[in-house]
Amino acid sequence: MVVLAIALDQFRLKILADFGEDRPQVPNGAFGQHAPAALGDEDQMGRGERKRRAFPSELGLLPTCKTLDQSHIVKMIRRGFKYKLDPTAEQEVLFRQFAGACRAVYNAALYQRENFWRQYAARTGGRISYASQCRELTTLRASFDWIAAVSQTCQQQALRDLDKAYQNFFAGRAKYPTPRRKSLHETFRFQGREVEIRRLNRN
Repeated sequence: MVVLAIALDQFRLKILADFGEDRPQVPNGAFGQHAPAALGDEDQMGRGERKRRAFPSELGLLPTCKTLDQSHIVKMIRRGFKYKLDPTAEQEVLFRQFAGACRAVYNAALYQRENFWRQYAARTGGRISYASQCRELTTLRASFDWIAAVSQTCQQQALRDLDKAYQNFFAGRAKYPTPRRKSLHETFRFQGREVEIRRLNRN
């Protein structure tokens, strides 16, 4: 068993969790104004073509070897860890509150991009982006207490998800983003530095 301590704005939760499999993964207008309408609802070696690069003799580097075989450069990988959480009834309610607030922020940001991009461009000369919506998130949190009660990091991650969805759409990799729905999108995400894991056993 491990304790997964999550740092929140006003809370610090301790959640019992079972170790899952350790699986290496290879990477193959204003916000607040539009909120009410939206809130209604493996290590691996490179195996490519070998390329050789000559080192300038004047550098005095590698006097007995003047080429670099790049096929032997080891690539960095990302490793993910999965844990099965066992929250208490009170923590489960809190989790649903977090998921709901993040879902509302996502939908409000989507509504703004769909319906107010012309007004935003005329007013600022730019386009609605992840950065601009993060700035306006402060106004949104000031207008709705139940949104301000949830970690701002989770809400910023929701905005990042939306921005990535638009990038994938315009690149032809995915369909146009759609609103997130209750019972279907019950998730929220913290950044790694905000999650602390403490091992309780030695197995």
